[in-house]
Amino acid sequence: LTCADTAKAHEPSTISKYWLAINAYFKFCSDSNLPYSASKDNLCAFVSMMCRTTSHRTHDLISPRTVSTYLSGIAAFFKRDYPNIQSLTNS
Repeated sequence: LTCADTAKAHEPSTISKYWLAINAYFKFCSDSNLPYSASKDNLCAFVSMMCRTTSHRTHDLISPRTVSTYLSGIAAFFKRDYPNIQSLTNS
């Protein structure tokens, strides 16, 4: 995912959310001592963690919509290296 590709394809608010997602995913991988890859196991573990996470703003569990947006951002980032990532993030 290059900045130019992202800027052409998405609104600024979407780009911002996608970068938040990528940063959250890399922090998760680092904290969990996992490789920075988009493997099925990593993505499942990330989603599991996200579903147990509370929002700093509302203190409610993160919504399924937010988890879906994060997965879309991760998929966009890894699309070049993992051409079938959409099938992983949509399951």
